[in-house]
Amino acid sequence: GYNGVHLVWRALSALAEMAAVVAVFLIGLRLAGRWVGLLAAALYAAAVLSIQLSHFGTVDAMASAFATFALLFAVRVQFEGRWTDYALFGLMFGAALASRINLAPLAGLIVLAAGLRALPALDRALAWGERERALLREAAGLVIAGVVTLIVFRLANPYTFMGPGILGLSLNPRWVADLNQARYLVSGQAEMPPNWQWVGRTPYLFAWNNMVLWGMGAALGLAGWLGWLWAGARLVRGLSGALALLLPFVWVLVYFGWLGANWVASMRYFLPLYPALALLAAWALVELVKRAGRSRLRRGLALALLASVTGFTLLWAVMFTSIYRQQLTRVQASHWFWENVSGDFSMRVEGPSVNAVSYTHLRAHETPE
Repeated sequence: GYNGVHLVWRALSALAEMAAVVAVFLIGLRLAGRWVGLLAAALYAAAVLSIQLSHFGTVDAMASAFATFALLFAVRVQFEGRWTDYALFGLMFGAALASRINLAPLAGLIVLAAGLRALPALDRALAWGERERALLREAAGLVIAGVVTLIVFRLANPYTFMGPGILGLSLNPRWVADLNQARYLVSGQAEMPPNWQWVGRTPYLFAWNNMVLWGMGAALGLAGWLGWLWAGARLVRGLSGALALLLPFVWVLVYFGWLGANWVASMRYFLPLYPALALLAAWALVELVKRAGRSRLRRGLALALLASVTGFTLLWAVMFTSIYRQQLTRVQASHWFWENVSGDFSMRVEGPSVNAVSYTHLRAHETPE
């Protein structure tokens, strides 16, 4: 019932966000070492929007966690290319897609990772037989990822299909209609009060501003986007080691590029980008320390910047979570009512009025809210 399901859902959201922190660490560890992984996990754990949504009974935290693990296994495919990583990507992508259909662009990451694995096959010096085996291997990996994705999506979101059995894969017209209705409602064409709040919002800038100032905090937000720009510049210049950050860079580019122009730009829609931005921020901060060399001044400045970004982000989180360390204001008011007014109020109730019935109902259930 409603009196309990929201508590279960909030617990699941909290567990999902904690799992996402672990995934961020593992991605950072694989891409740039344990220090980047630890710093990225700490920064993401202190991201305000992540903390907020881990307290809510919504799908966003779970969808973002599945997307982060999908990014992890795409990275593992890029560097190791095991078929188990392809399958695990399909598992996480299918779950993410079942949670939020707008996470479909994740599919591009596994294709990109497989393409990077297959790059040596383009070498003309490579024997044709070896080239063919390399291409077929990555193609088989993509097939495995696709099949697992379909199975997981079929099981996790059965409303999409007509059935009647599990092999019935024709689309459910009601699900398609709901999807089209949702698309219409967020398009800006629906004339209704909830849509009026988005009038005059600048595409991309509005979402970016909310991410930097509120969702992540100014320090982490700016560090993440500057790290994204630096990683992109290295990719464009073709520098050594730049391809290591290709997947996080492309994920931010594509997903923000797609959602940032939407009429409805709720902050929670952009949560799947936060892990990648935390990774890029951590990489940039640690890279600055590494590049400082033996210069005490440069090293001191780099360490000061790292400490400042981390410290401000943690402080921002502590300030924000004070909301959850205090009782909800309407609950405070209810307690004050019972302690100071309820006795006198009950004495003045005459007859079976609406107030008397409501008061009796509240006392019987002992729910101050």
